[in-house]
Amino acid sequence: MAEPTAISDMKSVNLDQYKHKANSSTKSLRRSPAGGLLKKPPLLKPKAMPNDIMRQMFGAADDSSPDFKVIREVLVKYQKAQYIKGWDDFASAVPEEIRKKIKDLLTECRANGFIYPVADSEGIQFSQVLSQRTIPDYCVMCDRECKIRTGLETGYFKSLRQTIPGWREPKKCWEVAE
Repeated sequence: MAEPTAISDMKSVNLDQYKHKANSSTKSLRRSPAGGLLKKPPLLKPKAMPNDIMRQMFGAADDSSPDFKVIREVLVKYQKAQYIKGWDDFASAVPEEIRKKIKDLLTECRANGFIYPVADSEGIQFSQVLSQRTIPDYCVMCDRECKIRTGLETGYFKSLRQTIPGWREPKKCWEVAE
């Protein structure tokens, strides 16, 4: 088939047809916490947003907290140096106390479905993990040591369920807390 050589050779397009398709596919879209539309739901429903976690840990989510200010400055410096040095090389110059606070912040945010912090002069923003799944599973994003998750990942619980009639998996830590 020959390609059109001029705009006048192209077929006209019915825009109503495309508007209908766009409107029908946006029915499943939901608003994100930031106000934009999410095409996919979050992997898990956050129990706390990153700003709430930072307020709880540091007393504030802005420069009024000295801990927040130091962590933001460390993240900004790392973002500038990450192509030259990896985190392990960069972190060796960061005091142990600050590394522990960064680790605690990242662990809590990850457990709530937020990863990849980006720091700038205005603060720290995180990306939210999205998924097609409808049932949230906090074990997927959790970094804590857990016998229950180990039993799920190794297939131990599945073997118990298949061999022992009426056996049920123990409740996960996030189910017990609810």
